[in-house]
Amino acid sequence: MKERQKLKASKKALEFLTRLIEKRKIVLGLGSGTTMAIFVKLLGESDLKKQVRVIPSSIQIRNEAKRAGLKTVNNGKPVISIDGSDQINGKKEMLKGHGALAFVKEKEMDYAARKVIFVADKSKLGELTKPVLVEVKSNKVKEVKEKLKEECKVLKEVRHNGNKVLFLNFGKVKNPKKLEQRLNSVDGILGNGIFAHFRRKPIIISE
Repeated sequence: MKERQKLKASKKALEFLTRLIEKRKIVLGLGSGTTMAIFVKLLGESDLKKQVRVIPSSIQIRNEAKRAGLKTVNNGKPVISIDGSDQINGKKEMLKGHGALAFVKEKEMDYAARKVIFVADKSKLGELTKPVLVEVKSNKVKEVKEKLKEECKVLKEVRHNGNKVLFLNFGKVKNPKKLEQRLNSVDGILGNGIFAHFRRKPIIISE
C-alpha cells in the first residue's frame, strides 16, 4: 500500500513541477530515501529530464540520477528542492534523515532553495514522535551526550561520513523550531534532522 502511495505522490509531484517550471531550465535539489528514488526514476522518464540539472543529496540518489540519465552537478544553489520526509506536522515542520542519514546535505539544499516541495505518503502526516537525528563530530560524541543527557535518551549511534549519527528520543517534539535552534547551539553537532526554519512554507504533496 505504501509503495503505491509513494508512486502516486511522486507522479503528482512530477506533474506539479512540470507546470511550475514550464519551459525554463533550472537546477533542482534532490533529497534522499525511498520516495525520492521513485521520483528520480519518473523524472528520468519524463520530458522534464532535458530541462533540469540536479544536485543529489547522497550517494544513493546520485546513483539513481545517473541510472535515470539526469545531468548532475556537485554544488550550487537549487532553484527548487524536492525531498521526502519521515514525519510532517500540521505546521509543515518535519523530522527527516531516517531513510538515508543525508539530512545535513538535505537541509543545506532545502533551506537555500527558493521553493521546497516535499513528497510523502499520508502515513507521514501527523505529530513528530520519531527519534531526532543529529550528526556529531566523532571526537565530540561523549561531550554532546553529556550536554543532552537531561533532555533526551540516546537510542543508538551509527557511523556516517566519518562522523557519528545519534538517534535521540525526545518523545513528542512539541516545539520543533525551539529544539532545532537548541541542537544547533550544541558544540560538536554538525546538523540535525528537524526541518522547521524554512524561508517560505514548503509545499506538501501526499497521496
